[in-house]
Amino acid sequence: MIENLSNEDLTVADVVVIHGERYISMKPVVEALGLDWELEVDKLRNKWTSYRCVLTVVSGESGVLCIPLTRLPGWMFRIDSDYVSDDMRDLIIQYQEECFDVLSRVD
Repeated sequence: MIENLSNEDLTVADVVVIHGERYISMKPVVEALGLDWELEVDKLRNKWTSYRCVLTVVSGESGVLCIPLTRLPGWMFRIDSDYVSDDMRDLIIQYQEECFDVLSRVD
């Protein structure tokens, strides 16, 4: 099953279901944010186990790097807003501020 994940600011990537868990293809997300794909691949590979990365086939493309959709918020939280495209910077900063607020309320 392939779905399209979107919001009002950004339509990004395919979501694939593998053994009942939803994974998101990372390249469209990385490129939409204006980040360097090769650099992000290296970072994801260094944290392969933490992000539970998989290589899969999405929309006919083999070797697509995906992470569980549940890991996407953590990946986005660690992004340095200085490296995203100008038009995405405020969105990332707002997202990270909201994460700080939510995390501060956890008991």
